[in-house]
Amino acid sequence: MPVRSPWIFVLPLLVLISACQDRYDLNTVESLPEPVKANVRDAVDNGYRPGISVALINQHGAHYFSYGRLSVDKHLDPQSLFAVGSLTKLFNASLFAERVLRGELKLETPVNALLPEGFRVPDVAGTTMTLRHLATHTAGLPRDFAGLEAHGDNAPTRFLEQVASFPYQTPFGQHYQYSNAGMTLLALLLERHSGQPFPQLIAERVTAPLAMADTGYQLSPAQQQALATPHHDMTPIAGAQLSTPTWRYGAGGLYSSTADLVRWLQAHLHPESSPMADVFALTMQPFPIADSEQQGTGLGWKIRWHQQQPIYYHGGEAVGYQAFVGFNPQSKLAVVLLSNAVAEDELQQVALHLLGTGLPLPDFSQPKPVSLAPEVLQRYVGTYLNDDDPQDNRLRFSIREGKLFYQELNQDGERIRETFVYAKSASEFYFKEIPVELRFMTADGNQPPRLQLQSNDQVYRYSRQP
Repeated sequence: MPVRSPWIFVLPLLVLISACQDRYDLNTVESLPEPVKANVRDAVDNGYRPGISVALINQHGAHYFSYGRLSVDKHLDPQSLFAVGSLTKLFNASLFAERVLRGELKLETPVNALLPEGFRVPDVAGTTMTLRHLATHTAGLPRDFAGLEAHGDNAPTRFLEQVASFPYQTPFGQHYQYSNAGMTLLALLLERHSGQPFPQLIAERVTAPLAMADTGYQLSPAQQQALATPHHDMTPIAGAQLSTPTWRYGAGGLYSSTADLVRWLQAHLHPESSPMADVFALTMQPFPIADSEQQGTGLGWKIRWHQQQPIYYHGGEAVGYQAFVGFNPQSKLAVVLLSNAVAEDELQQVALHLLGTGLPLPDFSQPKPVSLAPEVLQRYVGTYLNDDDPQDNRLRFSIREGKLFYQELNQDGERIRETFVYAKSASEFYFKEIPVELRFMTADGNQPPRLQLQSNDQVYRYSRQP
């Protein structure tokens, strides 16, 4: 007998459970909701991530939850350190805003006024590139200029040559195009204007006023002990070092902790008690943009609106690390999410859920699927009949999008149901939607493989047809 009943009865139950679990008011909870903690534990225990550190900020303060490994013999906590990748851009933009408020620069200071002699960005359609365009990703620069590291110590000069010679197409300030190059240029110009190294400027003007002692570009020996081991998926990256050269520090390279980033976000939510109030008010000023999935941009920040309320957010990725911060200045909700792995999954949805967007928590309840080579999947392709009841529905397996695809067909060849199945090993698979597991048994000689399907406590056996 195939898997009719679970599809009918289990799915409504799962929907009901999910609806019940998510009934909490994020604005009033006094700890991280238990379903969120369970979701994070599932992500680690089922092999999606080695470690996750998350914090929710609401009217009752900051609520932390860290789970998983810092290293082989240590566990994560809110003081654990991570490389935060492109979150660095937010600090770069804040430094720019601080310079503007001091009267040393203006939002509309032309880039050409600060470039070294011999470099000049051409005007486009009567518009001039300004520092604001760099900080809002509206300068028309590409995401990156490739191959610059090959120039060694001459890379910064080669970078400026690329900036000056780039074929700009659209008027500055009108179109959003996320650009590491633009933020790199902004930092180089801030450094050149001040005469101080960029990391020193960030430390003195941005992190020190907020007592963010664990946020910076260089780690002390004690901080190195608190640095989470980086991973690609679940594989440690041995001896990994951030590859960000110092001249690119405006776009990436910072380390930070959940606790420090909570201080950062609290200063945005409650500027009345922050020495950076005016700076953050300026970085949060929205600028409309065209041709973008976003609905606006601040200085550094991306902005979307949810139920007529703005959500400011930014993600980051470095070698073996991923990061996300976001906040809603009206609801006073904010979230930090850090992980010591680069992985393609839905972990960021945890953060979006905690920002009150209504998005459900991602599903980490099943073990993370194993990636199998096409030749392994090909072993199981074919049509299978129930050993005990050949007149029962047939099961057909094929390969789609690099995964094994399940179809159940009745005697007339009509499809009853279909879904992808996910590998636990080279011969074991499962359904994500319902508790059904499959085990293929490869026979010796010329005998076709057999299939064992377990649904709840019942086991069914199938044989592949020639």
